[in-house]
Amino acid sequence: MSDDSLYFITAASELRRFEFDGTTSSLVATYQLSLTLHDHADLNTINLAPNLVLVTTYSNRIIALDARTLEERYHFHLPPEVSWVADLTVMANEVFSCDPVSQGRSCLHVFSLTGEYLRAIRGPWREPRIVTHYKGRLFVTEYAGEDEGDWALETGPDGEELEEEDWSAEKKAAGKRIFVITPQGETLQVFDQFPTPIHEVRSMAVAGNRLVVCCDNLDEDRSSTAYELKGA
Repeated sequence: MSDDSLYFITAASELRRFEFDGTTSSLVATYQLSLTLHDHADLNTINLAPNLVLVTTYSNRIIALDARTLEERYHFHLPPEVSWVADLTVMANEVFSCDPVSQGRSCLHVFSLTGEYLRAIRGPWREPRIVTHYKGRLFVTEYAGEDEGDWALETGPDGEELEEEDWSAEKKAAGKRIFVITPQGETLQVFDQFPTPIHEVRSMAVAGNRLVVCCDNLDEDRSSTAYELKGA
């Protein structure tokens, strides 16, 4: 969302922009992948950047659109070592993207807005899933242990896959933490003190000076709770 617009991606991989005035809304712009591109991948994340730019991704490409008209301004391909982007955020003139593909490469890749590869940020997380920012700090979450790649499977003495109750403490913690880091990669804080037990962090958004976090609870119904964390 922005002050007057709502953006979302449909199941058909069409990006839509609605304008609203507080009481009503109307569809004012759309962006659709070509059929050739849509055969290979879907749009999977969007983020508002400075200068009325909306950044989205599909497959191995990052696309910058006009935030008002949704017309493409430019795009760039990810380098071969970056398989895909789970999420991204834009801070100042840099794009921070989550690469959760493998243990050896799980990191944040940093690009300029024109596609120049700048650096990789590695931290104490396992498979980064969501990244957002506020006032010069990045907030990163992970995939839950059950959703991690094959490299993270934990097995018993006979090679059998372990059940969740037998996982290592590190794997059990995956997805239940928020990492606060600087754009250069320094870890400032690891937050995991939620009021009630959670299964995983599902989404994050900054509202005012608070970080709003939606979590799946650790219960049979897998209900959800939103928390406001002060000090973002």
